[in-house]
Amino acid sequence: MTYRPQLDGIRAIAVVAVVLFHAGLPGCGGGFVGVDVFFVISGYLISGLLLEELHDTGDISVRAFIERRIRRLAPAMFVVLLATLLGSLLWLTPIGGEQQGVARSAVAAVLLSANHYFFAHSGGYFDAPRETFPLLHTWSLSVEEQFYLAWPWLLLLAARFGGGPRRGAWALLASVFCVSLLGCAWLTSVNHQMAFFLTPFRAWEFAAGGMAWLLVRHRPLDEGAGWLAWAGLALVLASIGWLKESMSFPGWIASVPVVGTAMLIVGVECAPRGAVARLLSLRPVVFVGLVSYSLYLWHWPLLSIATIVRDEPLTLSQGLALVALALLLSWLTWRFVEQPVRRRRLPIMATRRRTFAVGAALASSLLVSALAIGAWAKYVWPSDATHATMQRALLALDTPRLPNCVQPTPYSGRLVSAAPCSVPAGNHNPSVLFWGDSHAFHLQPLARELAESRGITARVRFMAGCPPLRGFGSGDPDRCADYNEDVLREIATLRRQGLASVVIAARWPLYFATPAASGESRKGLQRTLEALDSLGLRVIVVGPLPTLPHRARTCLLRRQARECGVARSEAEAFVGPLLAQLRRIVATEPRTRLFEPMPLICGKTRCEPIRGSEILFYDDNHLSAAGSRSLLPAFLPTLDWAIGGRPDADYRPHAGP
Repeated sequence: MTYRPQLDGIRAIAVVAVVLFHAGLPGCGGGFVGVDVFFVISGYLISGLLLEELHDTGDISVRAFIERRIRRLAPAMFVVLLATLLGSLLWLTPIGGEQQGVARSAVAAVLLSANHYFFAHSGGYFDAPRETFPLLHTWSLSVEEQFYLAWPWLLLLAARFGGGPRRGAWALLASVFCVSLLGCAWLTSVNHQMAFFLTPFRAWEFAAGGMAWLLVRHRPLDEGAGWLAWAGLALVLASIGWLKESMSFPGWIASVPVVGTAMLIVGVECAPRGAVARLLSLRPVVFVGLVSYSLYLWHWPLLSIATIVRDEPLTLSQGLALVALALLLSWLTWRFVEQPVRRRRLPIMATRRRTFAVGAALASSLLVSALAIGAWAKYVWPSDATHATMQRALLALDTPRLPNCVQPTPYSGRLVSAAPCSVPAGNHNPSVLFWGDSHAFHLQPLARELAESRGITARVRFMAGCPPLRGFGSGDPDRCADYNEDVLREIATLRRQGLASVVIAARWPLYFATPAASGESRKGLQRTLEALDSLGLRVIVVGPLPTLPHRARTCLLRRQARECGVARSEAEAFVGPLLAQLRRIVATEPRTRLFEPMPLICGKTRCEPIRGSEILFYDDNHLSAAGSRSLLPAFLPTLDWAIGGRPDADYRPHAGP
């Protein structure tokens, strides 16, 4: 295919969007759609190359195709993976799994399964811990590589059984587009992580690129098609500026940047002398497009490792400085690694046989290096007697988990199965229900201890970022209001089956951060308490916790323990006005009590993340399992009040609040 600089211009838009999104530049909140733009471009170019070969020769040389993919992708990937592994040895630590995590994800990337690895091991691409995965971005490369492995065979089958290359390609592309898009839209509402990471639910984006090629190749449009370029460019740029992480993505909404990219490609290909094509062909834009693959590879490990080492978010200036460094490294990689290999300037990869041999050798060496680093971090380092107590504490640190009980965000319209959310597991008639955002989640070990000590059953209902405030987030795509109403309906049903009390918890400072937010949150909390009171339930409101200056795990790895805590006076001053509001609200409800955990977590003068050999915090605001269990002695009397009282005489079961 003849080289067209305007396509590199589209690549430039895609990579700049992703890089600036990761760097935290304002106005690029939807920059993650740059990956979708890349998928459409790949579908366009790869489908075009294969279909041209099929048209000219009647067949597709899969070996030649894979050889070209190895030359295009493997050298730069090898350099960046090796550099990231070395960076993990220099700047990350084996305690807490930092080096092991990089090693495992490098293995997954080499085995073309990084998307499956991060689907299984990350909280999600948009979750806060993403910066702790320096190779998280390789998920999209694995999706592309899986597409490359399957696409030649599918096109061959479509051509042979679909009435020829052209008709078969249209049938295949249209079928993949429709089935994959419908599956993606449905699964996003059920399990958005699976829809985000797994190839079958992204295949429609590649198919959109393939259909764009067929339109350009077989249905050529005149110069008037330039309007498609303007419309497509507008849709892509609007997606970058308008979409947010909290939206239901990919789903139907991903069709905006995908269709926009397809329109943009068709427009600039059919009107190569149009204004948009000339704009995308400017030399600075084309330069960024040429190095886009290396830039995508380099930028995230730099940003991620710097964030881990600093143990706090990067400032915008720091992020942009690292982006500039990534751009320099990208040019060097493109100039001295990518180009010589692609143009067969290196004798070691001058033939197909040598290319496959070198590719296998590079993959093997990376696997051996990653496995060696992982084994050293897991088995050799723990034998080091230095800081043995801290090592044991960090290695024992865990996060409270309820298997299969995480309520996906955005809310799908139904609560997850009740049985896994109960402790002991499987009991359907709880006496107490914990309800809230992730601060209800981290109380799950406490709920388990309470249930065992009193011989009762507890249930935990939580959705990240969704506080138990009735009416909170009405109209928000996360659908917190709908979720809370469903929990209230479940509570009404459980009340008739013996539920005695509800414990509500949230990261209150987030929702009372400004006067306007405070007013709305106060009303939402009052509405929640009134609804629970109407059911005759006793309610425990868990008050705020101190917020640490750093995440406990990473801070304790790199700093003195004292640097990881906060003065108690400072912590109390931060939550003082909020606590006063909570006390006033609770005082108006006779069946409600406020439980204040801060005095139990903090010492007389400081709030530290570690006490003795136990780490109390998992990050900067969530309790670890040990921290959650430490609340048990003080919480028991409040629980006994909540579940031990007789139901009010005037209470009568009814349909719900």
